[in-house]
Amino acid sequence: MSKYIQRVRLGHIKRLALVTGGGRSLEQVRAAEQPDLICNAGFFEALGRPTHHLKADGVVRAKESWGCWGYAWDSGGDIRLCALPAGERASYIGGYELLTPMVGITDALSYGSELGGRRGRTAMALDGEHLILCCSGDGTADAATPEALREELYTLGAETAIMLDGGGSSQCDFGGGRVIDSTRPVDNYLCVWLTAEDSGKEDTMDK
Repeated sequence: MSKYIQRVRLGHIKRLALVTGGGRSLEQVRAAEQPDLICNAGFFEALGRPTHHLKADGVVRAKESWGCWGYAWDSGGDIRLCALPAGERASYIGGYELLTPMVGITDALSYGSELGGRRGRTAMALDGEHLILCCSGDGTADAATPEALREELYTLGAETAIMLDGGGSSQCDFGGGRVIDSTRPVDNYLCVWLTAEDSGKEDTMDK
């Protein structure tokens, strides 16, 4: 499989965290933190520093002079789309906006060459009751353009969505052998811990 989509009911999220990689691989972070779900998260520059807006458990790790729409939360199940920076929330992440109050499904997307083309993609979205995570492998048949990614998330019912870092950074482990591999350590990973009610992670789509 070269693409995995995970939908999790918000009420079944026990904890949601942006874990700093510190040079560790996804497998190493997963072994240390023991989340039920993990994928790469925010953008970072060539020197490894995070970019856009990023706050992890009260610590602001990246802040820009401009604002944007992104996701913010305190515990996890309370995740909402917010204008960033959202100083009152414990954690938040910005990315490339796919579906927000400023960007609709029919709006043209504007981005540089570093984001364009068919690449591995990682994204997060909300459909009102669920967090949706999507990850596809770079250089595979499921590599996609930002437009195709947005269309797929919208078809799945997403009301809001942002694209996270992608290309060779796209990687995930959603349990049950549902893994997208990459040799690239990234600056930060999105980790999700679930309550016992959702431990089966039944609401999935694999390709």
